[in-house]
Amino acid sequence: MMRLATVLAMLSLVSIGLAADPQFQGAPQDPQFAENAFRSAINAWAYSEYWRLYAMGTKESRDAISEKDFAVQMEQGWRKPGIGLEILDVGIRGAFAAIRAKVRMEYGKFAREAIRNRPIPSGPTDEIIQSVLTYQDNDWRVNLYQFVGMARY
Repeated sequence: MMRLATVLAMLSLVSIGLAADPQFQGAPQDPQFAENAFRSAINAWAYSEYWRLYAMGTKESRDAISEKDFAVQMEQGWRKPGIGLEILDVGIRGAFAAIRAKVRMEYGKFAREAIRNRPIPSGPTDEIIQSVLTYQDNDWRVNLYQFVGMARY
């Protein structure tokens, strides 16, 4: 929780500087656009359409990881979203959208190997997740490493 607060504080400072940048002045301030992009990303993850999720990534995160490596890391994750996504909050500040959602998570084949020291839920669990989207190339985009982290959390 502390890490998220730090990230959001940093984003608010960055967004002040970016607000003057013409590239970010066209970011839609209607939360529905960011929510739709997030829902599409969660849907792509849920159906293992990693090629589609990769295409929704920010330029920086796509430059940092190849599509193949991203797909491998996501496939090795031990959880993914199941049925049920409830958006709890969408906050937009300039070119950034912070989204808080409740997601039903299911645990996959790598769970036992990945979390040996923690109990594995016997079935799906509802979890609160948070994600920050960035407005780039006329669309809201996700940080691919956030999704890798959520798959392995």
